[in-house]
Amino acid sequence: MRQVHSSEVRREYPPPMPLAEKWIREHGEAYAGRWVALRDEELVASAKSFKELASQLTSFDDVLVSVIE
Repeated sequence: MRQVHSSEVRREYPPPMPLAEKWIREHGEAYAGRWVALRDEELVASAKSFKELASQLTSFDDVLVSVIE
């Protein structure tokens, strides 16, 4: 088995989420001032505060969390 060296691994944080970013461009204005959680192009939750948003989620896996300005 071939070993993989760290120089070969490309890491990005946060990982790119183009579908979520597309959703924000298309629908973000309606959620101005709110926190949103997105999975791809799906709105998973929205709230006035991060704490409220977090209480609506069972997991942060594969979810983009952002405040819409």
